[in-house]
Amino acid sequence: MLSFAKSSRDVVAVVVWERNRLARAKDPLDAMMLERQLLLAGKRVVCAATGQEADRSFLSSLVGLVEQHQSGDYVRKLSRDTIRGIVHRVECGLWPGGPIPCEFDRLILDSAGTPKRIVRDMPDRSQIVIDYSGGVILERVGGTRNRITSCCVDSVGSGEDRGRP
Repeated sequence: MLSFAKSSRDVVAVVVWERNRLARAKDPLDAMMLERQLLLAGKRVVCAATGQEADRSFLSSLVGLVEQHQSGDYVRKLSRDTIRGIVHRVECGLWPGGPIPCEFDRLILDSAGTPKRIVRDMPDRSQIVIDYSGGVILERVGGTRNRITSCCVDSVGSGEDRGRP
């Protein structure tokens, strides 16, 4: 984008929604250098969300540096939180990234590595929890997100913690 914008006479301005859409650099100075190269090439850099236009003034540089630092910090925190969520899902025995691929079951193991439950995704977006040793359906998790409906089988004791190893 930089080489095209610098070399093309038809490009008068680079319009971005916010400064962080121009560059997502780890170092805010790198993003500011990109802005500076565009300005030195005679191009305008305009942020549509704020209506601000980058220039070579002290205020524009200061605001740009703060905005680039904030956006970089946001991306780092978002990545950290995403990884934390993925790890949490794996620790709970869930598939880490959305629905498990079609035709696969999840095998839930206890802390010793012994198989305890099978979780199967159904075509109606529900899930069934199956006892590994007996093949009996212990619980059905409804198709609506986080709505659990139990379909307890008579052979399962009422005091058992169904669906969890």
